[in-house]
Amino acid sequence: MSKRSYPSGASKRQRAIVKEINEKKIINSLPKLTDFFSSVPPKEETNLVLPISQETITINQQSQVSQNPTLSPNKYFVDSPETVEDNSLVSNDPGNWNTLTEEKRNMYIKKGSKFFQNKDSDFSNSTRNYTESNGKIKVRHLTKSIFTRQLKNGENVDRSWLLYSPSKKALFCFVCRLFSSTKTGFSCEQGFNDWKHVHTVVLEHENSLMHRESVMTFSVRTKNNGRIDQEISYQINLEVNYWKEALKRIVAVIKFLSSRGIAFRGENQIIGSQHNGNYLGCLELISQFDPFLLEHLNKYGNQGKGNPSYLSANICNEFINIMGRQVLNAILSELKVAKYYSISVDSTPDLSHIDQMTFIIRYVNDDTPVERFLEFIPIDEHGSEYLFKVILSFLEKNQISLNNCRGQSYDNAANMSGQYAGLQARIKEKCNFAIFIPCAAHSLNLVGVRAAECVMEAVSYFQFVQKLYNFFSSSTYRWSIMKKCLGSHHVLKSLSETRWSARADAVTALCNGYKEILDALKTIEIDDKTSPNVKNETHGLIKKMKKLENIVLTEIWSKILSRINETNKNLQKENLTIDVGSKLFDSLAGFLSEIRDNFYSYESSAREKFPDSDYKDLHQRTKKRSIHLTLPGELTNKSTSFSGSEKFKIETYFPIIDTLITQLKIRAKSYNTINKLFGFFSNLKNLETKEVQVHCKTFAEFYHVDINENELILECIHLKAYLSELDISEFSISSTYKCLKSNRLEETFPNIIISFRIFLSMMITNCSGERSFSKLNLIKEELRSTMSQKRLNSLSLMSIEHELLSSLDYENVIEDFANEKARKKPLKSI
Repeated sequence: MSKRSYPSGASKRQRAIVKEINEKKIINSLPKLTDFFSSVPPKEETNLVLPISQETITINQQSQVSQNPTLSPNKYFVDSPETVEDNSLVSNDPGNWNTLTEEKRNMYIKKGSKFFQNKDSDFSNSTRNYTESNGKIKVRHLTKSIFTRQLKNGENVDRSWLLYSPSKKALFCFVCRLFSSTKTGFSCEQGFNDWKHVHTVVLEHENSLMHRESVMTFSVRTKNNGRIDQEISYQINLEVNYWKEALKRIVAVIKFLSSRGIAFRGENQIIGSQHNGNYLGCLELISQFDPFLLEHLNKYGNQGKGNPSYLSANICNEFINIMGRQVLNAILSELKVAKYYSISVDSTPDLSHIDQMTFIIRYVNDDTPVERFLEFIPIDEHGSEYLFKVILSFLEKNQISLNNCRGQSYDNAANMSGQYAGLQARIKEKCNFAIFIPCAAHSLNLVGVRAAECVMEAVSYFQFVQKLYNFFSSSTYRWSIMKKCLGSHHVLKSLSETRWSARADAVTALCNGYKEILDALKTIEIDDKTSPNVKNETHGLIKKMKKLENIVLTEIWSKILSRINETNKNLQKENLTIDVGSKLFDSLAGFLSEIRDNFYSYESSAREKFPDSDYKDLHQRTKKRSIHLTLPGELTNKSTSFSGSEKFKIETYFPIIDTLITQLKIRAKSYNTINKLFGFFSNLKNLETKEVQVHCKTFAEFYHVDINENELILECIHLKAYLSELDISEFSISSTYKCLKSNRLEETFPNIIISFRIFLSMMITNCSGERSFSKLNLIKEELRSTMSQKRLNSLSLMSIEHELLSSLDYENVIEDFANEKARKKPLKSI
């Protein structure tokens, strides 16, 4: 067996040299990390102006700071990346800076001087004893004032470069410690701790040439764009800005479609398809005038799953939810400031047969009451106890305190308005201040229903109006004849059981075109194309139209319904207050009392249009009572009988008018409680001081948790004097509140302001709920009947509260989108 031979030392050294040369060749052949990033465009030459002393020193950033090579800014630049320690383990004590390596310098620069400043530390531990000239020992320690420099003009400038070490109880200069080769008290490892001369020495140091050169080195070092981490940041921020610009256009399209209740999706999600829906279609339309969006669609569109383009339906849904949540949060923020509110709920089935309960809230925003939609809540039943639990759960979920509820308004259904077991009663058990106010519009509708059903002649009349509409609308040929005869007059309208404005439109159209409609019926009757059945129906309608009763009722109902309709329109306003609504009821009752004696004027107007018409009972034989039916001892005097005009006035006209007046007065009583409590505020100028005191006492006793009685009395007396100085003829709570707000007198009349806010927050109708149902039918229509409840609520919020949607900031929406979960594309700048 041969003996193993080993290479000599010279041979090993030669091999090592060859190996090192080969490794260097391999390393040099590899691309550097900086080659993977595009170079940052050079910035223009900038001048840095630093207030180092009372003089201004201007230094060219591209010029050499010093001829001293130890202070050259390029000294610490390296060509290859270095391993940096974990920043989370860095101590904030500059006294722990021992040997400064390039890695540590980079780490300290990244942390910044404020991280190591410790200017809020306990300086009592830095005490030092000094012997004065008189032999006494004086104790001195560092004070926080050293971290601020006072200029000659009195302004203060922070010394961000000055650091304190709790361990060494000494001061350091951040820039000199890192970059200066000259050792001073502020740049050495021991630091500076001469507290007797600290102010003088610190001032001398910051004005020294060494310190200024260190500042310049630090400035150039941190702002040089050639560093790898800044190139990375630059590239990332470019990409972030790109995706943010793309998302802004996406958010804008979602805003547009949702605010108008328009559908988003189509049959597919293919860019360029005619069936990709309104969402992608709008993006394609904008791209025709937006080169950026056009490039984005061409580059990222139709790439399939897994390739983020942020154009998909899922991303669209995320933005819808985010924006809906932001609108809701905006409403809740306004409500938190307003504090007092009232609620209204109502329900209706949607196209998917889900009973949707709308939740409306009213509060005062600035100086105006507003009514906001919050949510559609699916419910299973209409029992008051069940609805009460649903409402409580909703309020708790959104952190709305029931104790701040000051009003509730629903329709007149028993489960809602019941005095003992209705929803309003259950809420009042929890919050006694939540006064129930019946919906004024619904109450007015019930007034009309009672009047239309009070006598048989009125019932027959509205059946005749509807039958007339059905006759013409069931045939396009008959409808065309009617339109031709009417000319510029409005065509006939259908009646509605819930919308009395529809009845007003129907009767007004009939009244204005009565003769023309009769001519149309006669034309159809003599037309050879008309079938015998239709001719027979036409003949019956002609006979009814010639009845004087129907002609007079048309004149009467057109006047009454026109006033009811105008009143109803005013009651539907969102900013309507209870005092105005109550006056509308009273004024309508006064109008009806005035026209009660105008029967003959309506009758004469009807006879002028149709002189040949007359009452039907004048052409009928009067029935006489049989004398055989008279009981023994019963008087046989003839009873008073009426016919024609008198009979119609007594048996039809008066009952209709009296029913309307009576029902209006009954419904108006529902608002008496509120008017008694708040009415004196509108009449302060005319009240004596004792009367003011009585009203204030009653009011403060009711709202004892909100109002201070003694303060309210003084404020009302003061307000009375203030209002007498104003040149205003009539004062309402709403106008007075705006006057106080505009003149910034909230602090002068705090209890009155609270009282007015409570009053203005009370809801008098639930018309906002009815309007939300219109949006529900628009959004959840037949082609979108499978929409989820969350998406429905978000789209409804954005459509109904579109003015809040338009105020949303694009940046906030995109920021929420980026924070929801990790995204494949960068959306946060560094």
